Amino acid sequence: MSRRPRDAEATRKAILDAAEDLFVKQGFGSTSMASIGKCCGCANSLIVHHFGSKEALWNEVKERAFADFVAESQRIFRDQPVSVEGMRHTTETYFNLLKGNPQLVRLLLRAEMERDPERARMNTRQLEPFVARMEEAQEAGFLRKDIPAVHILLALIHMVTRWFEARHLFSGWEALGADGADERYLESVHKLILEGALSPEAREAIA
Repeated sequence: MSRRPRDAEATRKAILDAAEDLFVKQGFGSTSMASIGKCCGCANSLIVHHFGSKEALWNEVKERAFADFVAESQRIFRDQPVSVEGMRHTTETYFNLLKGNPQLVRLLLRAEMERDPERARMNTRQLEPFVARMEEAQEAGFLRKDIPAVHILLALIHMVTRWFEARHLFSGWEALGADGADERYLESVHKLILEGALSPEAREAIA
C-alpha cells in the first residue's frame, strides 16, 4: 500500500527537524545520514527517497528556515509599489525573524563555518528578488545609483545577521543600554544603510 500524503508530509517534517537539530549541534560535515535517521527513526533509504542526498537535505533545511520571511517579502513586493517604507519593513521582517529564532542564528553560524560555497549560509536564488527590488528602487529614484543594489542588500544582511550572532558578547556593555537594545540597533541599521543609500531627492522627501 502506498504511503498516504499526510504520512509522507509528517515524515519529511520529522527528517527536516532532526537534520536541522544535528546540523546546528554538530555541523554539516560531522552529521551523517545514519545519525539523522537514528534521530528521527527513519531508514537511510527513506531519507534518500525524500531528499536525495545530505547536501539536498541541508539546502532544504535552509529553505524551510527562510520560507516565511521570503513569502512575506514577496507578498509586499507583489501588493505594494516600491517605497522606502517597504524596504524598511522587509529589513524589520528579517530582523524579527532572527530575533525570534535563535536556532536559525546558530544554523547560519554553522553554515558560515562550513566554508563551502555549495553550503553557503543563504541560497543566492532566494536573494535575487531582493536585488531586483532594490534595482527597481534605484530606477524609481529612491536609492542611489552609484552603489550596486547587491552591495546595499549584502550590507543590510550582514549588519542584521551579525547583531544576533555576536550580541551575547556585548550583553553587559553599558553603552548598549539594558533595555531596547534590539530596537535601537535596528533603527541604526535603517539610518546607516537604508537612509545612507537613499538618493538626495528621497532624503529630502523624508526630512
